[in-house]
Amino acid sequence: MVLSVTDQLILDMQCLISGTENGSLHQWLANDTGDRYDFVVDHLHKIGARAARDTVLKLKQIFPGNSVPFSQETRHRYLWPEGDHDPDDLFDLCDTLSSTLLYECEDIYLLSVEYIEALGYSEKFSEASPGEW
Repeated sequence: MVLSVTDQLILDMQCLISGTENGSLHQWLANDTGDRYDFVVDHLHKIGARAARDTVLKLKQIFPGNSVPFSQETRHRYLWPEGDHDPDDLFDLCDTLSSTLLYECEDIYLLSVEYIEALGYSEKFSEASPGEW
């Protein structure tokens, strides 16, 4: 089953918030959900969560060329650096950005619901049979 844009927005926002609450933005980037980084940034922009978007965009500085790699394996090389890099600096950055996202930014859930309602949500969700999710 292919998820609708609305379904994907809800899933991406839920993964962002729950991953961050559970183990910081570091964990969110490390998990499969980090593959959706560019989509999450786009969703945050669409729903009007500018401060949250700007916070998530700051994660780019962890990676070369200020670009979050799509590959989980590649992200892991930068999220757990070897050699001269101090991983504590990286964890501190992710913890600071996580606190900002969770406690100082807009309510992502509320903005997501308002955005979906403005689209006429009843027509925008995928029709899924039980067990297809």
